[in-house]
Amino acid sequence: MRVNEVWVLKKVGDNYVIIPENEPHCSVKFGDKVCNGLLILHDFACFYHTPTNIRHCDIHMKCSRCGKYHTFGISVSEEVFNLLRRSSFHGRIFKEEELKQIYGSLPSNIIERLKSWGYW
Repeated sequence: MRVNEVWVLKKVGDNYVIIPENEPHCSVKFGDKVCNGLLILHDFACFYHTPTNIRHCDIHMKCSRCGKYHTFGISVSEEVFNLLRRSSFHGRIFKEEELKQIYGSLPSNIIERLKSWGYW
């Protein structure tokens, strides 16, 4: 299900996650070079602001190369909000097996790097 021009919902078992439609890469600059490491889903959480009636989702992704923690905040519809809030993945840091379910597979160097950073 498309959320907007960049983000889509992906069904994983009985749950949903929000991910970019296209493979995202890190834009951090180190001197005159761009990192360009693959961004991996770290966690997401959705929020409802009562006074303004706004629903939004904060999506956190970690660069598999330099380790930068990226935050993306997007407005979501009530339908998307409800699907994500009910997801067992809501508000949790993703583990290796869950990421494999979402992405299909991850390169071994990325798995080793995330393990060395203490994620698994």
